[in-house]
Amino acid sequence: MVGFAEKYGPWAMVTGASAGLGVAFSRSLAKRGLNLVLTARREDRLENLARELETEHGIEVVPIPLDLCAPAAVDALAAKTTDREFGLVVANAGFGWAGPFLDQPAEKLREMVKLNCEIPALMAHTFLPGMVSRGRGGFMVIASTAGHVATPWMAGYGATKAFDLHLGEALAVELKSKGIDVLAVCPGSTESEFHELANVKVSAFSGFHASAEALAEGALKVLGRKPSWIHGLANRSSLFFTKHLPRRMATWITGKALSGHYRS
Repeated sequence: MVGFAEKYGPWAMVTGASAGLGVAFSRSLAKRGLNLVLTARREDRLENLARELETEHGIEVVPIPLDLCAPAAVDALAAKTTDREFGLVVANAGFGWAGPFLDQPAEKLREMVKLNCEIPALMAHTFLPGMVSRGRGGFMVIASTAGHVATPWMAGYGATKAFDLHLGEALAVELKSKGIDVLAVCPGSTESEFHELANVKVSAFSGFHASAEALAEGALKVLGRKPSWIHGLANRSSLFFTKHLPRRMATWITGKALSGHYRS
């Protein structure tokens, strides 16, 4: 049986690697012996994580501070890594926003759509051809349970994650025969900076946060086995229930659950 590093190495890339799920994926991949390119905006955090992973796992880690919303950012990232043979890309960078859609600043909405939708699509289009030419590799896009049902009070975010979910599932079918494993990962509420940055009240999901480490480990174990994966039995059960309701009713229930859980 081909090992993980042989199938998805020698290099992996993780975007949004300075916090939350990005850190968890980086640590899980380092533990599996892959060299890493880590990118995010916060240079100090990237540098610290890179040194930690190199010391603990004896791998090579290249931190690349970069704002993926900057013009031609994906092209710049590709240009900085032309000498690396990537067997896995984890398109993790993204953010959300909670509250009335019409109250959201237009610039924040524009940035969210770019980072959550345009960037993963461009990452796939840029880095997958090299894997296809070698006949092996993997691509993971971080979608969300919010991508499975319309999300009033998080309307824009849920829509972007539906894009990610559909993108991942479609590419999984297109590229399976070429030796490429694609997985759309669908977390529920997870320990990270997401809630603070998304305008969600601190107490909104208190006690329901999953571990970022458990999610990363679970996703890497599922890679190659299915096109999308919902993390956690509670999330899977909830979505199974809502999927069997009329869409209007499922949306109403989701809206009731999210209403009032944002900061005014």
